[in-house]
Amino acid sequence: MRRFAVLSALCFSADERCSSLLADWCLRMSELPCSLLLLTKSSASLNKRKSAYIQTLCVAIFSIICGPAISVRAQIPTPVPVLTWRYDQTHAGQNTSETALTTANVNPDSFGKLFSHKVDSSVYPQPLYVPNLKMSDGQTHNVLFIETSNDSMYAFDADSNGGANANPIWKVSLADTNHGAASGATAIPWQDTGSPDVAPTVGITGTPVIDASTNTMYVVSNTKENGTDFARLHAINITTGAEQPNSPVEIKATVAGTGNGSSGGQLTFSPLWENQRPALALYNGYVYIGFAAHGDFNNWHGWLFSYNASTLAQMAALCLSPNGFGAGIWASGAGLPIDDGAPGGRMFVVTGNGTRTSPPFNATSEFGESVVSFSLANGGITPIDEFTPFNYQTLNSHDWDLGSGGLLMVPDQQGTHPHVLVHVGKEGRIVVLDRDNLGGYAAGASSNTNALQDISNVIPQSKGLWATPAYWNGHVYFCGRNDVAKSFSLQNGTLSTQPTSQAADVADVRGGGMSVSANGNNDAILWVLQGRSESSVLFAYDATDLTHRLYSSDDSATRDHLGAAASKFAVPTVYGGNVYAAGKNYVAVFGLSARS
Repeated sequence: MRRFAVLSALCFSADERCSSLLADWCLRMSELPCSLLLLTKSSASLNKRKSAYIQTLCVAIFSIICGPAISVRAQIPTPVPVLTWRYDQTHAGQNTSETALTTANVNPDSFGKLFSHKVDSSVYPQPLYVPNLKMSDGQTHNVLFIETSNDSMYAFDADSNGGANANPIWKVSLADTNHGAASGATAIPWQDTGSPDVAPTVGITGTPVIDASTNTMYVVSNTKENGTDFARLHAINITTGAEQPNSPVEIKATVAGTGNGSSGGQLTFSPLWENQRPALALYNGYVYIGFAAHGDFNNWHGWLFSYNASTLAQMAALCLSPNGFGAGIWASGAGLPIDDGAPGGRMFVVTGNGTRTSPPFNATSEFGESVVSFSLANGGITPIDEFTPFNYQTLNSHDWDLGSGGLLMVPDQQGTHPHVLVHVGKEGRIVVLDRDNLGGYAAGASSNTNALQDISNVIPQSKGLWATPAYWNGHVYFCGRNDVAKSFSLQNGTLSTQPTSQAADVADVRGGGMSVSANGNNDAILWVLQGRSESSVLFAYDATDLTHRLYSSDDSATRDHLGAAASKFAVPTVYGGNVYAAGKNYVAVFGLSARS
């Protein structure tokens, strides 16, 4: 009816245009597209006194002939910049401005792998995207940025790998002298860390963040130079790949402490043992960086740093276990969600195995197995609240890191608790927390009475979540280890205790990375990338009913085969009508096989 009304209005406002359409339609229908018919001059041979009749026929013709073309034109992709992990600083994982991909056209017949961009090593960061950017080649591109464990950075055209776009727009190495490293520097061999979790080398691991106002990407590199290991923060011009002024700076710190690896009451940050796994954050002119470990080897600790985004001056350095061990920020590579609930903003992190002490907070506080909020006022990192599970000692002893997955910050809710977080760790227990009062530690309890909700036995125990839940329009999605994707309802800040729908496809040992694309409240698709041991698989489900699988890359295994997974925590991201999936030595680009 809406199309009929619009077409009627077009016709009734210009009888001569409708007359022209009818006159020319019989002669030219097979050779002129609808858009040209609209522009054809009036035919004098038609009597205007038949206007009403002509108008009616005009509407019918447009409905029958032009309808498909109008439908196709409505699917023009909407460019959405992706400047950080999972779209924005909440990291909820929803792109609600996707106009090209719908539940009707995402299927094996019309959707599939278009091409891949090949790179020189494993891709652990999520690819980022900036549309309509004038680059160093003098051309304007939609640009895809990719980083590898070989310390390489690439800028590719996001929509094509043909012709001039077969090669990157630019490629640089953060291990060369132009980017602050010594001559002969390399990425760090994984064997030096003792863990192949990041391999074959440790270069760029955490997802960078982009400041679109200055065309600057902030990224952390790791290098080995003449037998010494370095971590550096870089500010890269995204149009050229060159360093911005004051860049790079070495990441280093020493704090008072007697924890593992300390000497003389001092504990020094180790660029070898610390793993820059979580995504970087940019907020109010400051860059925030988190660290964990490589497989819990050697004298490692969780660390947080902040830097002035303009000068790269270090503003704060905080060890999360200065007198103990652990408390790393893993989060499966997730971003650190930030809201405005405290002056200067507050950031939420979740930690893994490690020592823990009770508030009040001070420089000697330990934050193992906890969700912690930090004030970011003036670029600081000041702890202000925390949640610790009632059984955190059990989590430590079983290696059930609370921080195996990232925190989900959902949009504000109606009801008593408008600001909530949702989280699942390795144990498989879902907790819903109040961001304004995380709950502290319920000593001696038999469940998490300090949480808003404590839900067990719906995510397999000890398998848990090695990813971050995703959110869209009152739905929360999980895909746990050796489990299926599940959807839960979130209404007025309360999560359903059982799934409202679930898929049939069982994930491998690391579960699945998730994101949602939608056009507002319509055409919502849950994308799940399962990093299986033999190859990755991309799934698309109707986000309102996960029993309805729209697409799997295994449906057309020859055409859409993804190959080996590099990162067991990769997240599919959707922008500009394409879906991007990172893997070992490549980023695959999926989209509609024919787009008008």
